[in-house]
Amino acid sequence: MDAEGNPRLAAAIAESGLSYAALALHVRRVAAENGTEVRTNSAAVAHWVRGTRPKPVTAAYLAEALSRKLGRLVTVTEMDLGSCDGGVLPEPTGDPARDLAVLGRTDVDRRDFITAVAAVSAPHSQRAATARRHGRLGRSWDRTRAEGGLVGHW
Repeated sequence: MDAEGNPRLAAAIAESGLSYAALALHVRRVAAENGTEVRTNSAAVAHWVRGTRPKPVTAAYLAEALSRKLGRLVTVTEMDLGSCDGGVLPEPTGDPARDLAVLGRTDVDRRDFITAVAAVSAPHSQRAATARRHGRLGRSWDRTRAEGGLVGHW
């Protein structure tokens, strides 16, 4: 953990007016809307404020929860929880076959993260409507819609 903690995240939480427990509930709701179960609780939020970083997809859910509460876009980068791409590419090893395999794995992992972020934020954009018409959105969107919920609304 960082000795200084994460003042940017602490500031965003303070601005939201949410308790750690309430924020954890909102993060779990965002995750559930996207077909994911996370066990975020007030202790986890406290750890993040003290400097521990959540998993990238959890950080995306946290950013979405705070964005909804604050009525403005809050990014993972703004909260100092990493970058939107989930990190940097690994260094080349000099073996083209191995480097290509690692790059492919990194791309697949990045796509999982991007899918999660898109599922959280997609309903707020015109692109989502186009993607929906062409069947390019994931099943979490379909399940949320079928259950009568709207991603992006509490």
